[in-house]
Amino acid sequence: MRFLYFNTAADDAVCVPVHRVNQISHDADTSVHVEFLDAGAAGGILGTVEMTVTDGSEAKVVKEIARICSEGTKAVTTIADDTLSQYCHADLTAVGTITAA
Repeated sequence: MRFLYFNTAADDAVCVPVHRVNQISHDADTSVHVEFLDAGAAGGILGTVEMTVTDGSEAKVVKEIARICSEGTKAVTTIADDTLSQYCHADLTAVGTITAA
């Protein structure tokens, strides 16, 4: 099983199985969202991670996260870690919020 890791500057973190990714989207300038599904019987949304990216690069970051989900081979891939300043794409600049449903 493979996981995606996200960590905010406030040190709130989530590590989610790749197969639970429901969608990767951007709905505003400088904002990218990764939404995860619940494994329960209801199959609802488990949570969302909102990230900040360089203006104009939203689509590139969405595609890179999708590529990692599709082709990645690591057991745990860091998508964004504000504490260590590690990001999967040069235009990904911060984790805004991690919201559990």
